[in-house]
Amino acid sequence: MKDISLGALTMKMAWALYNQAVALAVPPKQSIFPDHDCHMRTLANFQAALLMGRHATFHLQKEYAHTEGFDDWWKAQRQMMSDDPIFTLMKHLRTEIVHTGVDYFAYSVTLYGSSSEDILKGMATGSRETRIPDEEGWILHDPSDPDHPSYDLVSTLEEYLRAVDLLVIEADNRFRAARSVS
Repeated sequence: MKDISLGALTMKMAWALYNQAVALAVPPKQSIFPDHDCHMRTLANFQAALLMGRHATFHLQKEYAHTEGFDDWWKAQRQMMSDDPIFTLMKHLRTEIVHTGVDYFAYSVTLYGSSSEDILKGMATGSRETRIPDEEGWILHDPSDPDHPSYDLVSTLEEYLRAVDLLVIEADNRFRAARSVS
């Protein structure tokens, strides 16, 4: 097997989870409760992809921490991430998921205009309410900040994973060979 960094391996897992979520995320538009199990698997895969993307940055720090030049490079990358609203949102979501639980993510997402909270309540009561959707697709909100903009979950998570992927590739290109020699 080809030698691969932990960051790159983690990103492979993140993309696999993301792609699985996207494949599941196309429910019939006539029902807000198209398939409860499918909805929960989709949310779980999106959440796991987000977590794996964040873990990739942790792996970079661990893997290259003692490599010459990494600290200066990483300081600049951290500044770029903290200035980026999507990185900031994903970091916040990851922290909330890890420290307050999975429900935080579920309540941050709406599907076709219905909150995941409503969908979860529908699952608990066995409701299969059908109505015309008033929003398109999976929308990501930050419940801790009512003024925070809403994002399309699929494209926002894809943008985030692409940016993390580029960080991993750049770090591997800059520091992997130096680490192997030492």
